[in-house]
Amino acid sequence: MSIAPRRRLGALLLIAVVAVWSAPELRAQGGEKKAQKSLRVAVNDLVNTLQGDLKDTLKAFLIEVDAFDAQVKAGNYSTPLMMNLLDDLNDFQAGVATATDTGNSDLALAKRSILMTFDAADDLEGLFPADFYEGDGGTLDEYLERTTKALDKTYGKLRKRLAKTRARLESRADVALTFRIDQPFRQRVHVSGEGAVGSYVPSLAIDLLAGVSELGAADDGLLYAAGRASVAQGDVNVCIQGVGGPVHEADVSVAGSRWQHDVETPERSYAVIVQQGTGSFVIEAIGVR
Repeated sequence: MSIAPRRRLGALLLIAVVAVWSAPELRAQGGEKKAQKSLRVAVNDLVNTLQGDLKDTLKAFLIEVDAFDAQVKAGNYSTPLMMNLLDDLNDFQAGVATATDTGNSDLALAKRSILMTFDAADDLEGLFPADFYEGDGGTLDEYLERTTKALDKTYGKLRKRLAKTRARLESRADVALTFRIDQPFRQRVHVSGEGAVGSYVPSLAIDLLAGVSELGAADDGLLYAAGRASVAQGDVNVCIQGVGGPVHEADVSVAGSRWQHDVETPERSYAVIVQQGTGSFVIEAIGVR
């Protein structure tokens, strides 16, 4: 399952909007208010685009869930069928990460373009108009609030739908499914001014865990784990630990800023511990029933 992001117009539209004003005109004709208005236009455009991307990404994944449920209902459940669904869920996580990062990047580029037009001499030295600082309660914070709300809505629908699939699996196939799914970290954090955009990669994360087991059999569990990582930092070390200590360890490659690993395990609770290079550990827990 792959989702093609919608065409990104935010930064291009904003460049066109602000290019008609020269720096002296901005200063003389209420340029600060025009810059603020341009930023609000960018935010509205980019939030609407992200909402559409999230809707399309979720819709594509739910088509796969419906197909999976139909097979379960027909008595055709199998481990490969479950693995395909979990891989589709991992693709969904990658699609969400791409959509949010593209929106963040476009906003940073639009902010830079507006500031460059507002002060063509590049001598603002961080003294931006109001609303151009993160954390000032203005337009940039509004963007974060609105995108967070859109993501919360998307993941609320996702978890509700997966809960129905979990119940159907248990009643129709006597298979237990556990899952923990979180919004993926942003691929990059962007800091922009009138001259450039700086991009920073966040740390390693676990954002998808699942446990699968046939309830009528013992020691037949499957643990599936996935998350975000930096390709530049090399492989991700994945360690699965039970109450008595490590039960499995592997080095996993990173592709498309994501890592993924699955392993057969007995039914019990596990800690999933991941590390990349000499960086900090990330730990989450999942049960296999």
